[in-house]
Amino acid sequence: MLSKEVLSEVLGVKVTKIWLDEAIPNMLYYATDKSPVHRINIYELAFKCKEWAIHKEFLIESSLESVLDNGFAYAIVRVFFDGDMVFNNYDGKEFVGQWHTETEAIFKATEWVYKNTRSK
Repeated sequence: MLSKEVLSEVLGVKVTKIWLDEAIPNMLYYATDKSPVHRINIYELAFKCKEWAIHKEFLIESSLESVLDNGFAYAIVRVFFDGDMVFNNYDGKEFVGQWHTETEAIFKATEWVYKNTRSK
């Protein structure tokens, strides 16, 4: 799951609370200071995360790999430089990881982009 700070950045609103409802899978709920309840499908949110990263000059690549019954999801963050995608690292740091779901991988990559662009 994304932090309130990152969700705020991605959606362009001030998020005050985030929660899940296990009875309604694939939906993330959040509150803003203007409205107590909003919801977004996690797959739509993952797409918005990738779009947000592109505006920050990062590309989040993700996929779900099926290795027999031991499938995993991965994400890689690439950095644009002068309009070309050239780096797998940013200031000597890189993000490559494996998770259980593709959305989880994208959310972790988005957190990484947020963390590594806040100090710039």
